[in-house]
Amino acid sequence: LYRVISREFKTDENKILIIKAAKNFISNYEIDKWWSEAMFFIADLTATREIDTAKIEAVKIAKKGVEKYPSSIGGKRCAGLIQNIQIPALHFELLIHDQKNKKSLLVRHKNTKSIYLRAYKLDPLEYYLKNTKVNHLDLVSIWKHLKTSKPEFEWKEELDHREDYKEHKTFVKMPMDKNGFYIIAASVGKDFSESKNHLDITYQNITDIHLVSEKNSGIDHLRAVSALSG
Repeated sequence: LYRVISREFKTDENKILIIKAAKNFISNYEIDKWWSEAMFFIADLTATREIDTAKIEAVKIAKKGVEKYPSSIGGKRCAGLIQNIQIPALHFELLIHDQKNKKSLLVRHKNTKSIYLRAYKLDPLEYYLKNTKVNHLDLVSIWKHLKTSKPEFEWKEELDHREDYKEHKTFVKMPMDKNGFYIIAASVGKDFSESKNHLDITYQNITDIHLVSEKNSGIDHLRAVSALSG
């Protein structure tokens, strides 16, 4: 019944009322294994609330369901919910073209205190001459080739980590002090393993030259200008 009601009444105020009613209803049924299933429902609904501590409170509730009846269906669902909330996540966005010593890497992270990064220099012209059948950078195959070689730069970055199980952002300054084209690898694990790890690969062109697109008399023009002087 409470599940059906929660599907129709989705505001935060309604969720508070539903959670309170569900807690009152199950208070006398803790001796039954289905109590843990009710705890899963309450924890799952709590996690969707519009408050900063929603996921923290959801984990606390779910842990009670696991501790009371760990082998029950509800207990296992509570354990799964905790795992999903606490699982690390890592994504990053990088300005493809930028100058040296800029905070051009935006890391979106959850449940991750730090990341490890590597930068490998790559000659794009040489790459395309060797791979004449491709018209784009195949980052997967490039990484397989580079991962056993020594990177130009390797460092650890501490992230803006908070114990709230939510996604946060950290801007990272790139250490490359010379212009060039780089393959960037970011990993939660120090060993950059591809299994049981969060690993992301992208590229960046460190340059003082920017391309400017202009339209004049209906004709597109492309100009190369200095990013320092224009």
